[in-house]
Amino acid sequence: MDVVQWLVPGGDGGVTVCFAPAWADRLPAVGGRPALRRRSAPLVSRHLARPLAVAVAHGVDDDDGPTALPDEPGRLAVRLTLAAEGEPILAADADDVRFASVLGEFVGVVIDLCEAAGLPVMGAMPGDERRALVVLLGSVRGQTRSRLADALLLLAAAVQMSALARGFSARAVLDVPGASPPVLPIDGRLEAAL
Repeated sequence: MDVVQWLVPGGDGGVTVCFAPAWADRLPAVGGRPALRRRSAPLVSRHLARPLAVAVAHGVDDDDGPTALPDEPGRLAVRLTLAAEGEPILAADADDVRFASVLGEFVGVVIDLCEAAGLPVMGAMPGDERRALVVLLGSVRGQTRSRLADALLLLAAAVQMSALARGFSARAVLDVPGASPPVLPIDGRLEAAL
């Protein structure tokens, strides 16, 4: 049976996980969890063992309003802080060529996952003294708050899983220059913050 991993954002910022058959779009309440409905299309990628989808409680209304984010291409960025067992992957004196040599394959994975999540990518580069990967996004005009939050949450989870499979971790945040706050954690509260 094909199984999809559902990510359920919580109001406390956490994300819980459950698994459902690929054909399912709802799960009944069980074990203290509310009844769930799958809200996003599955993110399918050769880089993931299982497809991912976002699910919400059955009674949750989707926020179909526009985001308050800038529409100009390149103004938004997903920053992935990279570490191995809590330590930076590269020494602080590493240069961009070393970053590309060590993490070039992973950068390709991240770009593939962005595309699978429906996020427009303009480019990627080292950031935070080569301790992060910064992915510049194109215009997100026309995406609703719930749709964009789902795409970013799917991306963050998929990137984290891909990083863990390679022996390190990647924590994602959304950089929004000029906004207050200028950095939004990509977690269960993201939709409300958009």
